[in-house]
Amino acid sequence: MPKDACCRAAALCGKTLERPFFTDSEVHLMQVAVCSALGIDSAWALESFELTPYKFNLLESLALRMDDPDVAVCKVLRRGAPTGVREPIPASGVWPPCSGKWGDEVAEACDLFWCTSNHISAEQEPAKVRALVQKEVDLGYLVHIAGGMSAVQQRFPDGSLAIGKLGLVTCAGKEDRLIGDSRASGASPAARFLERAEVPSLFLFTAALNRFAAWRGVAVDPKEWVLFSVDIKGAHKSIRTAAEDVGFSVFSLEGEFYAYVVNHFGAAWSAYWWSRLSALLLRTIHFLVRHRHLGAVYVDDFLFLLPRGAFAMLVVLVLAILQILAVPLSWRKLALGSELTYLGWQLSLHSGFWASLPESKQAKVLRELAWWRLHPRRVPRKKLSQLLGFLLWATQVRLALRAFLAPLFIKLNKPGSRLQCLSLGQLEELAMILGDGLVVQSAAARSDIQKGWRLRAVGGKTVDCVINARRLLQQPRTITGKIWVRFSAWTPCVDLDPVSLSSLHTLQRVLCTNSFSWAGERVAEDAAADAWAGSALSGIGGWFRALESNKLFWFHLEIEQGQLPDLWLWPEKMQAAICALELLAQLALVLARAKVDGNAQLHCARLRQYGDNMPVVAACSKGMSTALPLCFALMALAFAALELQVALELSHVAGERNEEADLLSRLNHPEAKPWPLVMRAKFPEANRVRITLADVLDDLVPPHLSCLVRGRVNEYLQKRLDNPVFHSRLYVNEEEQWLGIKAEKARKPFPLLLFFPVDNSRSSESSKKGLARLRRILDQLALEQDAGWIPTRWAQFYTVIASSDWRPFVTLEELLGVQCGRRSGGVDFKGSALRDQLPGSPAVVLDPQWLLEAMAQVVGCPRVMQKGELSRELLHKLWDKEKFHGQEATLRAFLEHFSLLVPVAGSTLSSPSHWLVPSLLPKRRSGPAQSDQVAQAALFFDFHGALRQLLPSLLPRLFGRLQLKHETLRGKMLCQETLVFDIAK
Repeated sequence: MPKDACCRAAALCGKTLERPFFTDSEVHLMQVAVCSALGIDSAWALESFELTPYKFNLLESLALRMDDPDVAVCKVLRRGAPTGVREPIPASGVWPPCSGKWGDEVAEACDLFWCTSNHISAEQEPAKVRALVQKEVDLGYLVHIAGGMSAVQQRFPDGSLAIGKLGLVTCAGKEDRLIGDSRASGASPAARFLERAEVPSLFLFTAALNRFAAWRGVAVDPKEWVLFSVDIKGAHKSIRTAAEDVGFSVFSLEGEFYAYVVNHFGAAWSAYWWSRLSALLLRTIHFLVRHRHLGAVYVDDFLFLLPRGAFAMLVVLVLAILQILAVPLSWRKLALGSELTYLGWQLSLHSGFWASLPESKQAKVLRELAWWRLHPRRVPRKKLSQLLGFLLWATQVRLALRAFLAPLFIKLNKPGSRLQCLSLGQLEELAMILGDGLVVQSAAARSDIQKGWRLRAVGGKTVDCVINARRLLQQPRTITGKIWVRFSAWTPCVDLDPVSLSSLHTLQRVLCTNSFSWAGERVAEDAAADAWAGSALSGIGGWFRALESNKLFWFHLEIEQGQLPDLWLWPEKMQAAICALELLAQLALVLARAKVDGNAQLHCARLRQYGDNMPVVAACSKGMSTALPLCFALMALAFAALELQVALELSHVAGERNEEADLLSRLNHPEAKPWPLVMRAKFPEANRVRITLADVLDDLVPPHLSCLVRGRVNEYLQKRLDNPVFHSRLYVNEEEQWLGIKAEKARKPFPLLLFFPVDNSRSSESSKKGLARLRRILDQLALEQDAGWIPTRWAQFYTVIASSDWRPFVTLEELLGVQCGRRSGGVDFKGSALRDQLPGSPAVVLDPQWLLEAMAQVVGCPRVMQKGELSRELLHKLWDKEKFHGQEATLRAFLEHFSLLVPVAGSTLSSPSHWLVPSLLPKRRSGPAQSDQVAQAALFFDFHGALRQLLPSLLPRLFGRLQLKHETLRGKMLCQETLVFDIAK
């Protein structure tokens, strides 16, 4: 190796190469030295093979010395790579096995076709395609077959010929590329592989760095590392195709026929064989580079993380290995430094392990997501498959994002439904062509039933076996002579459901941030969760150790079957969905840790938690599942991780070593045993974290609904603030207001609850200033009153809200006990006026945010959103937070006053057991014009600080008026308007 190699490598930082790093003479000297070290003949080891540059003999010797599991790949590629069309390609043993079949719809696609035309992209640019084809011929990749179709058929006999379609890919800033589409000819679908090749993602670097940090015992510092990427030039075409399989790579252009003698871009076997070869090259580098480093290869792009103290030496070793094996490198794309572009992502190590999309690619991703959200109907499956491929690339930086692809994969792989109204003769024909598995074996002659359709129902009765199906078909019960039959078939188009659209919106919202941590998170360990389930009752529980105090905390949550959202498609028995419940336990554990440790402590942390359910661990490791209801639980867990900006690493632990979490989950088990003394001492009641079902399921509410409703509320309030009519209400005497509604009072008492639109918690400087501003405004308005009477609600402000102790509300009796006196302007306060002003009101609200958050728990509960019904038990769980303890009766009285909760008829008025939530009751559609607004019927308000700056005195009125039917009554309500202050001025 040259003496100045390390100096030359250090000079590569931030630069590109125009020529190979090592010269040909330097490479030859190193090749001879390696052969001598291995004890093999250099002439045999450095032998070249036709149509491929690699030194397969030398690579095979290295693989044998490493005891590599895939030594056979060198022997296969020496003579040419088979396509897998004639016979299945044996597995290498490196990747997971697979059957090679992807569903019933592939069975017909295994036939080979002779395409007579090319793709539109190639037909529109014949000159470019002709030039690219000639270039491929000059390089030896393509061979021209003279003599027309007869010569092609003579060279490739029956069963060994497939003519595909050429395509042209153009991209700004890149060279035009020719693609040979072998899927159109049926060759790619006919190729059979006994294993499924896998490629890594950026988030996998996190696990590797965490293992390295655990081994060192010190957190990983991004400043200690350097990024190094290597791109292979013409990777697929550097592998020769087996001579007997060249006929499966034939294409035509302007009446002339060409055949690829190498693996071309666009064939299934091309990607498979290069994946095997690149994986062997990476393992060889790992074996020979005996220094700490991280490396991965995605198709033909290698990425390495090298320690800064030795990066120059390691770069030299990697390049030397690749050049010794004659791997064709794209020297202009070689990159080295603290930041580079890899797979379209901009990676940086300056202030952490961060990744971001270039502005052009981010705009493309967001544009695609926005287009699909606006066009959810009649989506071609082919385009949906292309979208998923694009999103798999866009979500590789965060594993949690993969969970939101599950609804799209379900739509892609779920057959559509076909209805046929068949006569007696057509039913008899269907019974004859119906085969095993209820699959139609051949197309019907008397009806439109096609081969491959699967029978699902006959006359509204679901069929589950061929015997029952034929009995219903041969002995139908019909009066008109016809009967409806339902099939499942692979329709060319699908419709995206609301769940899919919500997933697209979540991806769009997350990708707008365009800043992701792809490695190096701080690890928080010592946490476990578990779940149990019966027929209609289940429980989840777990424990964790706090980051700062190092104390053990625990939680338990009881879940009934009726409390879970119907959208999840829960089975009849909860035990059948134990995996989904296990994921909810892990979600509750994450939320409990966030409550104790705080979001700031958990920011960009990797939470390592344990569970004893292996399918759940596998689903979390994969990041996605299409099984119901597991996929919804995984989406809820992923959404919480994205909101808290944490990464979850779930590890498996045997059940016998997870007894503590199991006991914590079984506190509500019918046969639960008393805790042993050791458990009571280890998990005291004081360290219990209160988790409600609303906490666990709140994240399932689509965030775009919250944004939509909040925007409408803001617009409504802004119009009111800009209207001087409402401001004039400030100068109307309270007694005159009362006379205006006196007649209406006899029919229905009005809830005259009082609201002060300020934050009276005194928790910040702004809240203190807000109180002072409001008091100055009241003083000024009182002095301007001609009658000299200060309105009653202003008097209550002076006497109560100025107290030093913060309280969310005060009772009416407490207000009546306030001594009356004189205030500025020489105005008297009278207690009798207060009694008249508050007939039947339970209290005066001093903190509107407290009441609004209580209502938010009700409105945001998925179970309530489905039917608009609320039970006492569910309400008790929704208000389980500390700020609502002991105030449930008062809160119910408040919300009933505003008609936000309406007791169900038949319940005891003094102590009702069920309520209706009017704002969430299902709405009747009045016509086709409202069909696009169905999803907006479920209103969800996020009151956690977002509306604190608005005027809460108007918001409850907005809710209450949802129940008013007459415009006259609405006009009378205007006289009750509470104070409207622009305290920002």
